[in-house]
Amino acid sequence: MTLLRQIERITDCYSPAHRVAVSGFLGSRPSREVFQLFDSNLGLGLLLAYCGTFRRNIREPWDEAHRRIHDSRRYILGWLGFPSSKSTVRIVSKVDVERISVERCLTLRDLLSNESTAGPLRHLPAICDGVIDLLSDHRLRSLVTYSMLEEVCYRDDDDVFSDSIVRVLRLAERHDVQVHSFSDCASIEEMEEKLWSMESEAMPEWHRHYNDIVIPDPPISVPRYLQPPHIHIEAIQSPRELFQEAVTQRNCVFRLLKGVTTGRISIYRVIKPERATLMLRKSEEGHWIISQLLAARNRAVRRNTLWTIGAYLSRRQERLMEAGKAESIFDE
Repeated sequence: MTLLRQIERITDCYSPAHRVAVSGFLGSRPSREVFQLFDSNLGLGLLLAYCGTFRRNIREPWDEAHRRIHDSRRYILGWLGFPSSKSTVRIVSKVDVERISVERCLTLRDLLSNESTAGPLRHLPAICDGVIDLLSDHRLRSLVTYSMLEEVCYRDDDDVFSDSIVRVLRLAERHDVQVHSFSDCASIEEMEEKLWSMESEAMPEWHRHYNDIVIPDPPISVPRYLQPPHIHIEAIQSPRELFQEAVTQRNCVFRLLKGVTTGRISIYRVIKPERATLMLRKSEEGHWIISQLLAARNRAVRRNTLWTIGAYLSRRQERLMEAGKAESIFDE
């Protein structure tokens, strides 16, 4: 097998978001030992590809990492800041490299340093974004059972459940409803459906004085003719449009009217890649950032939707900056 084919074979195991880093690491110093390490532990290979994220004080992190390829797996993990143990090696080997981000890998390192959160990770069949999100938040950790964590491991939409529980807690507090532990993912969905029914009954009414309120121009203009076929975004530019978005999507976006009118936040209607409501807010540094991108009833959108919209708005903002028509840089 040629060198290029070996690299392709391994990188195909990873999420597209990781393939550039992984192929770069493999190609920088290809050797039989490097390929063997990746074949035996894809999770550890991912950590090495991003070793500069875990060892920020090193000038040439890939060179340092390659010099440690012959060391034991425990020692390599210790060098990356993880607990140096056989148990950690086994847990890292269960990382689903198609469904985990670099940020969650950093969080995983913190979880493994705490026995109360490392315990469940030893027994779960896989480690993904959803599992890490549920275990890293103490509020959520106390509400989920092991059986639910195990179910999340096998679901393609694993990353939505932490957001779902947060929404359930927020809605439950608003309606004075007590929330108990969740035994499975269906119980979260059922509770959220019940609470959203209560929320829809409390939807604010439209008053004529809202017509007199002026919403500022959007910070990032999105003319339809400049959007590619797979993207359709519209800026919400009147209180009536904002109210209609809340009714249509069954969310609480109309409560943000004051923030929209003061220019602190801006709301967009997303039609493609999927129907959603987008909120941009101005950070302390003056940058416009994506604060929320949620489907109907504040459900999480698909990962690809977030990446697609974020990339498009980033490019759009850069062009506006070049033309002198934007105040700040869009920070995804």
